[in-house]
Amino acid sequence: TVPPVLPDSIRPNPPPLLLTRTMPRTALLLPVVAAAAALPWIAAVPPSSRRRGVPSFVPRGTALRARGGSDLPETDPGVPYFAETPPETGGGFSPDGGGGATPVSDFLEEPPPAAPEPPALEEESTLAIAEEILSVDADDAADAAAPAKSKSDVLERILSAAVMLVGVGAIFGRGGSTAVTALVLAAQIAMYREASAVCLRGGGSAARRWAWFAAAQLLVVAPAVPELAAWRGLPLAGHAAASACLVLFVLDMAADPELDSDVIGSRLGEAAVYVLASLITTFQSSYFIRTVHEYGKGWIIFPALLVIINDSMAYVFGRHMGRIALIPRLSPKKTVEGFLGAAAYTAALSVPLARWAFGADAAAADPRHALAVAAFVSAVSPFGGFLASAVKRAHGAKDFGNSIPGHGGVVDRLDCQLVTAPFVYLYLKRFF
Repeated sequence: TVPPVLPDSIRPNPPPLLLTRTMPRTALLLPVVAAAAALPWIAAVPPSSRRRGVPSFVPRGTALRARGGSDLPETDPGVPYFAETPPETGGGFSPDGGGGATPVSDFLEEPPPAAPEPPALEEESTLAIAEEILSVDADDAADAAAPAKSKSDVLERILSAAVMLVGVGAIFGRGGSTAVTALVLAAQIAMYREASAVCLRGGGSAARRWAWFAAAQLLVVAPAVPELAAWRGLPLAGHAAASACLVLFVLDMAADPELDSDVIGSRLGEAAVYVLASLITTFQSSYFIRTVHEYGKGWIIFPALLVIINDSMAYVFGRHMGRIALIPRLSPKKTVEGFLGAAAYTAALSVPLARWAFGADAAAADPRHALAVAAFVSAVSPFGGFLASAVKRAHGAKDFGNSIPGHGGVVDRLDCQLVTAPFVYLYLKRFF
């Protein structure tokens, strides 16, 4: 028989959930399941929407299901979230009535900012990326080729040094004092041109530059040549040339139509460069001419070889033992260990080198003189190189020129020699 249908008023209620036997296990599993289900929803909601009154578990673009069973339309793109609110009057949820879907903006003090659109990739940015990739590849290729380039630079440096030694040796061996004087004059022209070009960065007037150089030749170099020094009017001629440079310099500056304080400062700086370049290159190298005419070629070869030995050994000791920088702001590669090691090596080789250079001349080959010159070469001459490094650093130049492959310019090779030349001549004047 079919059991009778009882009215709702007398139908027995189902047993409460809390009284079931499975409740303890269910109570333990419910929080875990709820947390696992909520994690993806929480992760999908930006932190800015997690405020009071906003159900953070509502994902973007989700339509809420009303209590009456109807589906709400998809959210408007400008209002990304919907939240449930209790209806004011019965019925289910509706998108337009007293109850239903309420925009999130009603719960927030200000609407959430719209996410910025990614910039469009333009042709220029594409080209920039391509250039960057190509530059990186070029840098990698340069790094890979660095060892080979270093070896080629060393070979170039050795070959050019060998050519220089052979050429200078031929001049000193077969030529007389006149040939040495011509060599010094050629070096003076090259050094003056390099020094003034670096300091003025290719600017300045060529006429003013070489006018000052001609005056320096008459004042300093001509008296060092015995044949010219015999002329009694030479000092007056030199002074007249320097005075003419001074007068022409002032008149030329005053005739400038754009003359102002900046122009005056620029012209004075240009004249200072010419005077300093003449002082360092022409005046000091003139002592080579005096020495070769009065004391012979040996007193040029011997100190020059000591300078080369000292410079080379400073590099060797500094490369393998250097730890403490000597003058880091001017010449970072120079080290205390290289300076001291080169001094010891130069002193040790000075005595046998003097015996080879002077042969039977016992007075010139005296160890005391050899050690005195070696001491000056080791302690003072390197500062000529430091000064040259300061000039190059001040004007952003790596070398004074490129006339000597692998070595730079003539100034780069003779900077320490220029400091040594006056000392050698004055030392010989005192003791010989």
